[in-house]
Amino acid sequence: MHREFFFLLSHEMFNPFYCLFEYSAHDNYTLQINPHSGINPEHLNYFRFIGRVVGLAIFHRRFLDAFFIVSFYKMILTKKVAVADMESVDADFFRSLTWMLGRVHLQGCCEIWLIHYLSSTIRENDITGVLDLTFSTEDERFGEVVTVDLKDGGRDIIVTEDNKKEYVDLITEWRISRRIEEQFKAFKEGFNQLIPQDLVNVFDERELELLIGGIAEIDVDDWKKHTDYRGYTEQDDVVQWFWKRPDSGNLLVELGVTIRRSIEVAVPEVFIQHLLVFSPYLQCIRTWDGEKKSRLLQFTTGTSRIPVNGFKDLQGSDGPRRFTIEKAGDISQLPKSHTCFNRIDMPPYKTYESLVAKLTLAVEETVGFGQE
Repeated sequence: MHREFFFLLSHEMFNPFYCLFEYSAHDNYTLQINPHSGINPEHLNYFRFIGRVVGLAIFHRRFLDAFFIVSFYKMILTKKVAVADMESVDADFFRSLTWMLGRVHLQGCCEIWLIHYLSSTIRENDITGVLDLTFSTEDERFGEVVTVDLKDGGRDIIVTEDNKKEYVDLITEWRISRRIEEQFKAFKEGFNQLIPQDLVNVFDERELELLIGGIAEIDVDDWKKHTDYRGYTEQDDVVQWFWKRPDSGNLLVELGVTIRRSIEVAVPEVFIQHLLVFSPYLQCIRTWDGEKKSRLLQFTTGTSRIPVNGFKDLQGSDGPRRFTIEKAGDISQLPKSHTCFNRIDMPPYKTYESLVAKLTLAVEETVGFGQE
Protein backbone atom coordinates (compact mmCIF):
# COMPACT_ATOMS: atom_id res chain seq x y z
CA MET A 1 0.00 0.00 0.00
CA HIS A 2 2.78 2.44 0.93
CA ARG A 3 4.65 1.72 -2.28
CA GLU A 4 1.60 2.33 -4.46
CA PHE A 5 0.73 5.49 -2.50
CA PHE A 6 4.12 7.09 -3.11
CA PHE A 7 4.15 5.99 -6.74
CA LEU A 8 0.74 7.46 -7.53
CA LEU A 9 1.34 10.64 -5.52
CA SER A 10 4.69 11.33 -7.16
CA HIS A 11 3.23 10.65 -10.59
CA GLU A 12 0.83 13.54 -10.01
CA MET A 13 3.20 15.87 -8.13
CA PHE A 14 5.80 15.88 -10.88
CA ASN A 15 3.39 16.04 -13.81
CA PRO A 16 4.60 18.97 -15.98
CA PHE A 17 0.94 19.81 -16.64
CA TYR A 18 0.83 21.52 -13.22
CA CYS A 19 3.76 23.81 -14.15
CA LEU A 20 5.78 23.03 -11.01
CA PHE A 21 8.28 20.91 -12.94
CA GLU A 22 9.23 20.63 -16.59
CA TYR A 23 11.21 18.18 -18.68
CA SER A 24 14.90 18.83 -19.08
CA ALA A 25 16.57 19.90 -22.32
CA HIS A 26 18.16 16.47 -22.50
CA ASP A 27 15.04 14.29 -22.79
CA ASN A 28 11.34 14.02 -22.02
CA TYR A 29 11.55 11.94 -18.86
CA THR A 30 14.07 13.76 -16.65
CA LEU A 31 12.65 16.63 -14.60
CA GLN A 32 13.77 20.06 -13.43
CA ILE A 33 12.04 22.82 -11.49
CA ASN A 34 10.00 25.11 -13.74
CA PRO A 35 11.36 28.65 -13.27
CA HIS A 36 7.92 30.00 -14.21
CA SER A 37 6.03 27.98 -11.60
CA GLY A 38 4.94 31.29 -10.07
CA ILE A 39 1.99 31.23 -12.45
CA ASN A 40 0.43 29.22 -9.62
CA PRO A 41 0.12 31.61 -6.63
CA GLU A 42 0.44 28.67 -4.20
CA HIS A 43 3.52 27.20 -5.87
CA LEU A 44 5.87 27.68 -2.90
CA ASN A 45 3.50 25.82 -0.59
CA TYR A 46 3.37 23.01 -3.15
CA PHE A 47 7.17 22.85 -3.32
CA ARG A 48 7.33 22.72 0.47
CA PHE A 49 4.83 19.86 0.42
CA ILE A 50 6.77 18.04 -2.31
CA GLY A 51 9.94 18.35 -0.23
CA ARG A 52 8.16 16.68 2.68
CA VAL A 53 6.92 13.87 0.45
CA VAL A 54 10.42 13.21 -0.93
CA GLY A 55 11.82 13.19 2.61
CA LEU A 56 9.01 10.93 3.81
CA ALA A 57 9.65 8.49 0.96
CA ILE A 58 13.34 8.27 1.86
CA PHE A 59 12.47 7.83 5.54
CA HIS A 60 10.14 4.92 4.74
CA ARG A 61 12.50 3.49 2.10
CA ARG A 62 10.02 3.96 -0.69
CA PHE A 63 10.72 5.15 -4.22
CA LEU A 64 9.15 7.92 -6.26
CA ASP A 65 8.21 7.87 -9.92
CA ALA A 66 10.57 10.73 -10.72
CA PHE A 67 14.12 11.34 -11.91
CA PHE A 68 15.71 14.78 -11.96
CA ILE A 69 18.64 16.50 -13.64
CA VAL A 70 21.97 16.00 -11.89
CA SER A 71 22.18 19.61 -10.67
CA PHE A 72 18.96 19.14 -8.67
CA TYR A 73 20.57 16.36 -6.64
CA LYS A 74 23.75 18.43 -6.26
CA MET A 75 21.71 21.32 -4.88
CA ILE A 76 20.07 19.02 -2.34
CA LEU A 77 23.58 18.04 -1.25
CA THR A 78 24.60 21.75 -1.17
CA LYS A 79 27.22 21.11 -3.85
CA LYS A 80 28.29 23.83 -6.24
CA VAL A 81 26.89 23.50 -9.74
CA ALA A 82 29.29 23.48 -12.69
CA VAL A 83 29.19 24.44 -16.36
CA ALA A 84 28.72 20.78 -17.30
CA ASP A 85 25.39 20.82 -15.42
CA MET A 86 24.08 23.42 -17.87
CA GLU A 87 23.77 20.82 -20.62
CA SER A 88 20.59 19.31 -19.20
CA VAL A 89 19.07 22.77 -18.62
CA ASP A 90 19.88 24.39 -21.99
CA ALA A 91 21.99 22.34 -24.40
CA ASP A 92 22.53 25.18 -26.90
CA PHE A 93 23.58 27.63 -24.20
CA PHE A 94 25.91 25.00 -22.76
CA ARG A 95 27.68 24.72 -26.12
CA SER A 96 28.01 28.51 -26.27
CA LEU A 97 29.61 28.64 -22.83
CA THR A 98 32.03 25.82 -23.59
CA TRP A 99 33.01 27.62 -26.80
CA MET A 100 33.75 30.77 -24.82
CA LEU A 101 36.04 28.83 -22.54
CA GLY A 102 37.61 26.90 -25.41
CA ARG A 103 37.00 23.87 -23.26
CA VAL A 104 38.40 20.50 -24.26
CA HIS A 105 36.99 17.51 -22.39
CA LEU A 106 39.85 15.68 -20.70
CA GLN A 107 37.89 13.49 -18.33
CA GLY A 108 38.58 10.32 -20.28
CA CYS A 109 42.29 10.59 -19.57
CA CYS A 110 43.48 8.60 -16.58
CA GLU A 111 46.88 10.26 -16.21
CA ILE A 112 46.53 13.30 -13.94
CA TRP A 113 49.87 14.76 -15.04
CA LEU A 114 48.66 14.74 -18.66
CA ILE A 115 45.44 16.54 -17.69
CA HIS A 116 47.43 19.31 -16.00
CA TYR A 117 49.84 19.52 -18.92
CA LEU A 118 47.11 19.80 -21.54
CA SER A 119 45.16 22.26 -19.40
CA SER A 120 48.19 24.54 -19.31
CA THR A 121 48.77 24.39 -23.07
CA ILE A 122 45.22 24.65 -24.46
CA ARG A 123 44.48 27.99 -26.11
CA GLU A 124 41.06 29.38 -25.32
CA ASN A 125 38.77 31.07 -27.82
CA ASP A 126 39.35 34.82 -27.69
CA ILE A 127 35.99 36.59 -27.46
CA THR A 128 37.41 40.08 -28.04
CA GLY A 129 35.34 41.78 -30.74
CA VAL A 130 33.23 38.65 -31.16
CA LEU A 131 30.69 38.74 -28.33
CA ASP A 132 28.87 41.81 -27.01
CA LEU A 133 27.88 40.76 -23.49
CA THR A 134 27.49 42.34 -20.08
CA PHE A 135 27.24 40.78 -16.63
CA SER A 136 23.47 40.66 -16.97
CA THR A 137 20.85 38.52 -18.63
CA GLU A 138 17.25 38.81 -19.72
CA ASP A 139 14.45 36.75 -18.25
CA GLU A 140 10.96 36.55 -19.69
CA ARG A 141 8.39 36.55 -16.92
CA PHE A 142 4.85 36.02 -18.15
CA GLY A 143 5.30 38.14 -21.27
CA GLU A 144 7.50 40.78 -19.64
CA VAL A 145 11.25 40.83 -20.35
CA VAL A 146 13.24 41.69 -17.23
CA THR A 147 16.97 42.50 -17.09
CA VAL A 148 18.73 40.66 -14.27
CA ASP A 149 22.19 41.67 -13.02
CA LEU A 150 24.53 38.75 -12.37
CA LYS A 151 26.50 40.99 -9.98
CA ASP A 152 26.07 44.52 -8.65
CA GLY A 153 25.89 46.90 -11.61
CA GLY A 154 26.33 43.96 -13.95
CA ARG A 155 24.43 45.52 -16.86
CA ASP A 156 27.17 48.17 -17.07
CA ILE A 157 30.12 45.74 -16.90
CA ILE A 158 31.38 44.42 -20.23
CA VAL A 159 32.40 40.76 -20.51
CA THR A 160 36.01 40.64 -21.70
CA GLU A 161 38.62 38.00 -22.33
CA ASP A 162 39.99 38.63 -18.83
CA ASN A 163 36.71 38.26 -16.91
CA LYS A 164 34.82 35.75 -19.09
CA LYS A 165 35.39 32.87 -16.65
CA GLU A 166 33.68 34.86 -13.90
CA TYR A 167 30.80 35.56 -16.30
CA VAL A 168 30.44 31.87 -17.16
CA ASP A 169 30.39 30.92 -13.48
CA LEU A 170 27.79 33.57 -12.64
CA ILE A 171 25.49 32.89 -15.60
CA THR A 172 25.68 29.16 -14.88
CA GLU A 173 24.77 29.73 -11.24
CA TRP A 174 21.87 31.98 -12.22
CA ARG A 175 20.43 29.71 -14.91
CA ILE A 176 20.63 26.57 -12.77
CA SER A 177 20.08 27.66 -9.17
CA ARG A 178 19.44 31.38 -8.59
CA ARG A 179 16.63 31.43 -11.14
CA ILE A 180 14.69 28.87 -9.10
CA GLU A 181 16.02 29.93 -5.71
CA GLU A 182 12.62 30.55 -4.11
CA GLN A 183 11.15 27.27 -5.32
CA PHE A 184 14.15 25.21 -4.27
CA LYS A 185 14.37 26.91 -0.87
CA ALA A 186 10.73 25.94 -0.21
CA PHE A 187 11.45 22.38 -1.35
CA LYS A 188 14.47 22.11 0.96
CA GLU A 189 12.50 23.44 3.92
CA GLY A 190 10.01 20.61 3.54
CA PHE A 191 12.70 18.03 2.77
CA ASN A 192 14.85 18.88 5.79
CA GLN A 193 11.87 18.61 8.11
CA LEU A 194 12.10 14.85 7.53
CA ILE A 195 15.74 14.33 6.49
CA PRO A 196 18.47 16.36 8.27
CA GLN A 197 21.15 17.71 5.96
CA ASP A 198 24.02 15.86 7.64
CA LEU A 199 22.33 12.52 6.94
CA VAL A 200 21.84 13.09 3.22
CA ASN A 201 25.33 14.54 2.74
CA VAL A 202 26.88 11.07 3.06
CA PHE A 203 25.67 10.37 -0.50
CA ASP A 204 26.89 11.70 -3.82
CA GLU A 205 24.47 12.93 -6.47
CA ARG A 206 24.35 9.59 -8.30
CA GLU A 207 23.61 7.66 -5.13
CA LEU A 208 20.93 10.18 -4.18
CA GLU A 209 19.22 9.65 -7.53
CA LEU A 210 18.98 5.92 -6.84
CA LEU A 211 17.86 6.60 -3.26
CA ILE A 212 14.93 8.72 -4.45
CA GLY A 213 13.98 7.06 -7.73
CA GLY A 214 15.04 3.51 -7.02
CA ILE A 215 16.79 1.00 -9.22
CA ALA A 216 15.11 0.36 -12.54
CA GLU A 217 14.58 -3.10 -13.96
CA ILE A 218 16.91 -2.99 -16.95
CA ASP A 219 16.23 -5.38 -19.81
CA VAL A 220 19.69 -6.07 -21.23
CA ASP A 221 18.23 -7.75 -24.33
CA ASP A 222 16.18 -4.62 -25.11
CA TRP A 223 19.24 -2.46 -24.44
CA LYS A 224 21.36 -4.52 -26.82
CA LYS A 225 18.64 -4.63 -29.48
CA HIS A 226 18.59 -0.83 -29.69
CA THR A 227 22.35 -0.24 -29.71
CA ASP A 228 24.51 1.07 -32.56
CA TYR A 229 28.23 0.52 -33.08
CA ARG A 230 30.97 2.71 -34.50
CA GLY A 231 34.27 1.07 -35.32
CA TYR A 232 32.97 -2.19 -33.88
CA THR A 233 30.59 -4.89 -35.07
CA GLU A 234 28.47 -7.22 -32.98
CA GLN A 235 30.98 -9.98 -33.68
CA ASP A 236 33.99 -8.15 -32.21
CA ASP A 237 35.33 -9.53 -28.95
CA VAL A 238 34.88 -6.27 -27.04
CA VAL A 239 31.19 -6.09 -27.97
CA GLN A 240 30.66 -9.77 -27.17
CA TRP A 241 32.36 -9.31 -23.81
CA PHE A 242 30.30 -6.19 -23.08
CA TRP A 243 26.96 -7.98 -23.51
CA LYS A 244 27.55 -11.64 -22.90
CA ARG A 245 28.75 -13.93 -20.21
CA PRO A 246 31.58 -16.22 -21.39
CA ASP A 247 31.16 -19.99 -21.46
CA SER A 248 31.08 -20.81 -17.76
CA GLY A 249 31.59 -24.50 -18.43
CA ASN A 250 35.03 -24.07 -19.95
CA LEU A 251 35.96 -21.56 -17.28
CA LEU A 252 35.01 -23.95 -14.50
CA VAL A 253 37.09 -26.71 -16.09
CA GLU A 254 40.11 -24.41 -16.27
CA LEU A 255 39.48 -23.17 -12.74
CA GLY A 256 39.24 -26.77 -11.50
CA VAL A 257 42.59 -27.58 -13.08
CA THR A 258 44.09 -24.51 -11.42
CA ILE A 259 42.73 -25.49 -8.01
CA ARG A 260 44.05 -29.05 -8.34
CA ARG A 261 47.52 -27.90 -9.39
CA SER A 262 47.66 -25.30 -6.63
CA ILE A 263 46.78 -27.92 -4.03
CA GLU A 264 49.32 -30.37 -5.45
CA VAL A 265 52.16 -27.88 -5.18
CA ALA A 266 50.81 -26.54 -1.87
CA VAL A 267 51.22 -22.92 -2.87
CA PRO A 268 48.14 -21.01 -1.64
CA GLU A 269 49.44 -17.77 -3.13
CA VAL A 270 49.22 -19.33 -6.59
CA PHE A 271 45.63 -20.41 -5.92
CA ILE A 272 44.62 -16.93 -4.78
CA GLN A 273 46.36 -15.34 -7.74
CA HIS A 274 44.45 -17.54 -10.17
CA LEU A 275 41.16 -16.85 -8.41
CA LEU A 276 41.77 -13.14 -8.94
CA VAL A 277 42.43 -13.76 -12.61
CA PHE A 278 39.25 -15.80 -13.07
CA SER A 279 36.94 -13.68 -10.90
CA PRO A 280 36.16 -11.05 -13.58
CA TYR A 281 34.86 -13.82 -15.87
CA LEU A 282 32.13 -14.56 -13.36
CA GLN A 283 30.78 -11.03 -13.71
CA CYS A 284 29.62 -9.01 -16.68
CA ILE A 285 26.67 -6.82 -17.55
CA ARG A 286 24.13 -9.62 -17.77
CA THR A 287 25.08 -10.85 -14.31
CA TRP A 288 25.46 -7.44 -12.69
CA ASP A 289 22.89 -6.61 -10.05
CA GLY A 290 20.28 -3.92 -10.61
CA GLU A 291 22.25 -1.17 -8.88
CA LYS A 292 25.36 -1.76 -10.94
CA LYS A 293 23.36 -1.80 -14.18
CA SER A 294 21.69 1.45 -13.13
CA ARG A 295 25.08 3.00 -12.48
CA LEU A 296 26.22 1.93 -15.94
CA LEU A 297 23.11 3.55 -17.42
CA GLN A 298 23.83 6.71 -15.39
CA PHE A 299 27.41 6.72 -16.61
CA THR A 300 26.49 6.44 -20.28
CA THR A 301 23.25 8.46 -20.52
CA GLY A 302 23.33 10.77 -17.49
CA THR A 303 20.35 9.19 -15.75
CA SER A 304 19.22 5.79 -14.53
CA ARG A 305 15.72 6.44 -15.89
CA ILE A 306 14.51 4.24 -18.74
CA PRO A 307 11.88 5.60 -21.17
CA VAL A 308 8.40 4.11 -20.76
CA ASN A 309 8.67 2.27 -24.08
CA GLY A 310 12.18 1.01 -23.43
CA PHE A 311 15.51 1.79 -25.02
CA LYS A 312 14.02 2.42 -28.45
CA ASP A 313 12.82 5.80 -27.13
CA LEU A 314 16.14 6.81 -25.56
CA GLN A 315 16.67 10.56 -25.93
CA GLY A 316 19.80 12.63 -26.42
CA SER A 317 20.30 16.37 -26.14
CA ASP A 318 19.16 16.81 -29.76
CA GLY A 319 16.25 14.37 -29.86
CA PRO A 320 16.01 10.57 -30.20
CA ARG A 321 19.48 9.05 -29.86
CA ARG A 322 20.25 5.33 -29.69
CA PHE A 323 22.82 3.98 -27.27
CA THR A 324 26.16 3.69 -29.07
CA ILE A 325 29.40 1.83 -28.39
CA GLU A 326 32.27 3.51 -30.23
CA LYS A 327 35.78 2.22 -30.73
CA ALA A 328 37.93 4.97 -29.26
CA GLY A 329 40.73 5.50 -26.77
CA ASP A 330 43.88 3.69 -25.75
CA ILE A 331 43.71 0.36 -23.92
CA SER A 332 45.46 1.98 -20.95
CA GLN A 333 42.50 4.34 -20.47
CA LEU A 334 39.09 3.90 -18.91
CA PRO A 335 35.94 3.90 -21.04
CA LYS A 336 34.62 7.43 -21.52
CA SER A 337 30.98 8.43 -21.87
CA HIS A 338 29.24 11.22 -23.78
CA THR A 339 25.91 11.52 -21.97
CA CYS A 340 24.43 14.05 -24.41
CA PHE A 341 24.82 11.46 -27.19
CA ASN A 342 24.18 8.29 -25.11
CA ARG A 343 27.58 7.06 -26.26
CA ILE A 344 30.40 5.18 -24.60
CA ASP A 345 33.92 5.24 -26.02
CA MET A 346 35.29 1.75 -25.51
CA PRO A 347 39.01 1.12 -26.15
CA PRO A 348 39.83 -2.16 -27.93
CA TYR A 349 40.82 -4.06 -24.80
CA LYS A 350 42.77 -7.24 -25.44
CA THR A 351 41.24 -9.36 -22.69
CA TYR A 352 37.87 -9.75 -21.04
CA GLU A 353 39.23 -9.18 -17.56
CA SER A 354 40.77 -5.90 -18.69
CA LEU A 355 37.42 -4.72 -20.06
CA VAL A 356 35.55 -5.68 -16.88
CA ALA A 357 38.15 -4.09 -14.60
CA LYS A 358 38.25 -0.81 -16.56
CA LEU A 359 34.49 -0.61 -17.05
CA THR A 360 33.79 -1.35 -13.39
CA LEU A 361 36.26 1.32 -12.28
CA ALA A 362 34.75 3.87 -14.65
CA VAL A 363 31.18 3.14 -13.55
CA GLU A 364 31.69 2.82 -9.80
CA GLU A 365 34.57 5.14 -9.00
CA THR A 366 34.31 8.05 -11.44
CA VAL A 367 31.77 10.77 -10.67
CA GLY A 368 32.32 13.53 -13.23
CA PHE A 369 35.55 12.05 -14.53
CA GLY A 370 35.01 9.97 -17.63
CA GLN A 371 31.80 11.79 -18.51
CA GLU A 372 31.16 14.54 -21.02
